[in-house]
Amino acid sequence: MPSNIQSYDWITFERERYPILWSAYSGDLAGLQRQLVNVKDVTGVKDTLTETSILGWAVVGDQVTIIKYLVDRYPKLLTLGNKFDSTPLFLCSVSGNVDMFKLLAAKGLSAYKRISYLCNVLMLTVARGHLELTRHIVNTYPDMLRKTSTDKMDVFLYSCYSGSIEMFNYMLQLNFDPRVSDIDGMNCLMIAAYCGHDLLLRYILDNAARLSIDIDKTDANGNTAISYAMLRNHQDITAILKAYGARDPEVFFKSKQRPSEDKPELTIDDYLRLFSGPTEKYRHIRVVFVGPENVGKTTLCLRLQKKDVDISVRHRTLGAELFLQLYEIGWDSKRWTELNMYRPEVVIHKRLAGMLKKCSSDIEVKSTVISQRGDGTEPSDIEVKSTVISQECVDTEPSDMEVKSTVISQ
Repeated sequence: MPSNIQSYDWITFERERYPILWSAYSGDLAGLQRQLVNVKDVTGVKDTLTETSILGWAVVGDQVTIIKYLVDRYPKLLTLGNKFDSTPLFLCSVSGNVDMFKLLAAKGLSAYKRISYLCNVLMLTVARGHLELTRHIVNTYPDMLRKTSTDKMDVFLYSCYSGSIEMFNYMLQLNFDPRVSDIDGMNCLMIAAYCGHDLLLRYILDNAARLSIDIDKTDANGNTAISYAMLRNHQDITAILKAYGARDPEVFFKSKQRPSEDKPELTIDDYLRLFSGPTEKYRHIRVVFVGPENVGKTTLCLRLQKKDVDISVRHRTLGAELFLQLYEIGWDSKRWTELNMYRPEVVIHKRLAGMLKKCSSDIEVKSTVISQRGDGTEPSDIEVKSTVISQECVDTEPSDMEVKSTVISQ
């Protein structure tokens, strides 16, 4: 499973260490009420491994009664995420309870939040194989389907971690490309082999020709599906792949190439050399507005930019909205002048001029008449030699451009 898809069943072996969390997880409402009597701040009650709150553990345990009790009595718990930034709504992907998901969404928790690796709740749900909740999320938030994580993994690839043939077919019905791969070139067959999902693996192999899936496809490092099976010591998976005609890999398993540690200074020099020559320095300032839904974050940002806003009309902002502004700054006067974003050529000309005026060069043209050669041939034409005497480029002073980005986050 991807590192951001956590397992929470370890709480079974830690029930004595976390009695309050265990009561929430197991559905012991009476025991939970007794234990919370002497707790001054319930938001501080978390485990040390995942930092999941009481409400989070009730969600993981699929305890709707406990959830309703905690939400009504301690509404602050709704705002808490765990170590992986998963809110209670995201933790619904563990149990797959549709009613619980609807309940938390009705309480104002956003399903559009992106957590570590830019995962969304749909990715986590399909990876755990909860088809009913997946269908609900797809029908309610259809624009989530085309999101990808930082590893360029789409919803389809996440679904392969579940090992569910039914989920796999549902993804195909949604017009996902079964040949897709992540940033490292890992595809659905490799994922099934890595996870040891023999049923899904056989299904993919049986339909490889129809789905145009190459069973000997290699990732960015030359590894095949057999390589991933061997990595996890799945001998049965390796045997299945070979039975379908998959070839043995050339090497056992090849991981990502890392920079040589023998001469790190050479690697650094090579890296810095990429940045030689004329450069432009500019600065980013990011202003982020965060808070509960429907409080007017987007409206505030628009009004700060002096844009016309009809406050009688309320529109929900899905996800985040980005507003970009460019300013020219006088370093002596400290005055900010906003540039016209609707005339990009003005911005380009200003930035280009700022770079060119920092670069000066004197070119000496030396013309030399080559004397007649000793072999009697005619003298050659004039040889022109151009030499750059000086080139002062650079990265010594900041330019007079600054980029200001204003982000509205929901």
